[in-house]
Amino acid sequence: MLTFLLFTGCNPQHATITDGHWFTWLANSSSKVFIDESLPFLEDLSASSYDENLSVSLYECSGRSRGETGYVREQEGFGYTSGDDCGDIDAITFESHKFLQNDGFYLLSQPIEPWRTEAMINGEGDLQLTVHHALPDGEDFRFAFSIDPFFRPTLCTTDAEGNPKVEYMDGSDWVNRWSEDEGDYNIYYLNAGAYQLNPSDTDDYWFLTTDMSSGFGHAKFSAEEFNSIPTAYGNYDEDGGGDDFMFVGNRNDVDYDAYDLAVSGLEEQALVWQDERAIASGANIDGTAAFEHKVEGNEWRPIDSSAAGLDGWAEVHSSWVRLTKNQR
Repeated sequence: MLTFLLFTGCNPQHATITDGHWFTWLANSSSKVFIDESLPFLEDLSASSYDENLSVSLYECSGRSRGETGYVREQEGFGYTSGDDCGDIDAITFESHKFLQNDGFYLLSQPIEPWRTEAMINGEGDLQLTVHHALPDGEDFRFAFSIDPFFRPTLCTTDAEGNPKVEYMDGSDWVNRWSEDEGDYNIYYLNAGAYQLNPSDTDDYWFLTTDMSSGFGHAKFSAEEFNSIPTAYGNYDEDGGGDDFMFVGNRNDVDYDAYDLAVSGLEEQALVWQDERAIASGANIDGTAAFEHKVEGNEWRPIDSSAAGLDGWAEVHSSWVRLTKNQR
């Protein structure tokens, strides 16, 4: 996980990061960092390569007992959470946050101090930015994202006279709609790889097509590779199913009051998930949550008679990029 608090200025060769902080969780039993032993200081805090500005905490909330294979043991100088101290982690409600129950983990975090950045517009017109941050033992942490700065899903249709024309998909410029609460910024979600799941039939799902995906992110932390978390769709309280999903009810006569109420409830729940991540897994900066979930209610999308498409589906985003509006 990585959070950039602010970007300023980029040209085809370089980007300046004025403020930022990164976090990553490494699974003790399966991370390639431990398999390859690429960061030996994690096993020996006294190693000369250890940077005191690098914060390390250990978590063993998998239910294993001391002595079992893979059990993460306390080390002097590292924060440590295990046993009865795992109450906050055991109480997590957002499914994607429950990973800390699956293994023992090392949490590492540090302010971003790039030794190299690479910014470019590729042959497809996408903006790509890669940031390199030095790790102990000569290792590197790099985070990259690619977005389409001119992202505007469109479709071909005809006017009243039957003449062909191009119009915005769902009748609006998506980035403008997403950015209505972003002040001087446009927001681009790293939603490549996202999919929707039919709440009444979990065998029925569909992926977003390429022209609905505004961006993608990838990171490599020493030997470990990460992808950005794709968008999650739906009503997480699971009340309603099929055509009644998100309280849409009759799609030909939508109860928008009930729908708006469901979206508001999801926004409130997202604040709970944000605090869960900050408190339970240590993802905070001086006590303030470093990560947030953004909810797009999609009230602006015309709701039709089909359960497919993005109408009637609230979106919960965990990964995005903001650009100042004059850079679009």
